[in-house]
Amino acid sequence: MTIVLGAGELNQFRGDFGEVWVEAVCLAGGFTPNRSSRDRRGQDFFVQDSTSELVRVQVKSTEHPNYTGTNLSVDLDVQTYDRLRQGSTPGILIQVAISNEYPNWLYQGRCKALIRAHAYWISLQGMQATNNTETITIHVPLANSFRPETVRNLFP
Repeated sequence: MTIVLGAGELNQFRGDFGEVWVEAVCLAGGFTPNRSSRDRRGQDFFVQDSTSELVRVQVKSTEHPNYTGTNLSVDLDVQTYDRLRQGSTPGILIQVAISNEYPNWLYQGRCKALIRAHAYWISLQGMQATNNTETITIHVPLANSFRPETVRNLFP
């Protein structure tokens, strides 16, 4: 059976898939994702470690990642940028690159599952203000691969 989605619906599914994927990676790394509500304040959820330390997480998902040299370039609205860079709780941007082959984002075999996505992260805490009014391009280092064993790196 072929599933047909409209562009808006597919974009929402892609965003939801990216958020759930990040939550799964956090759990696999031994960290607790806490979602209080849908993204209304420039953050999708908090991630908590075993000492109750928190980071704020904003997830962006795309099927067309913009790789530029050793970085992944992400356009972020200035309001979200400002919320993530300010405050005492670190604000983290995670860019999830998802296969453009919907609905083949997930393959499940007898004893394994393959999720066709990868993510990179950057802390925006303490970054400089911008004079931009709409969006700002964030350069996420490809060295900051988001995997269960690297979730600890989100914390200062």
